[in-house]
Amino acid sequence: MALRILPALWLNDYGDNWIVEITRQKNCDDLLDNGQLTHEELAIAINTVAEKHRPVCIHQDGMFVVDDVGGLDGFIDLLRTIYEPADLVEKEEMQTWAHGMGWSTRRTGNKEML
Repeated sequence: MALRILPALWLNDYGDNWIVEITRQKNCDDLLDNGQLTHEELAIAINTVAEKHRPVCIHQDGMFVVDDVGGLDGFIDLLRTIYEPADLVEKEEMQTWAHGMGWSTRRTGNKEML
């Protein structure tokens, strides 16, 4: 049985109310058929679960967000400040803060998700 995390948002205790929905699927054949998961990635995930006794994220819908940002509105403000800056100093300060909270502009790999 495969677990699929939807929308794979960061769960926090800062009151931002991000929601993690975990759905148990019968299998992950659709991910393999659609090329969203390779047989090698699946084998690695299965080995990790068996050897380390921990869950593994094999697919995500959505994006990684940051804790303590003020919910969805605050996250939108963060993205606007970084990607559509009116003030370059404010952009740099926001990037520094966000990176300090663990956020990155790089895509987080599923292996690092859990």
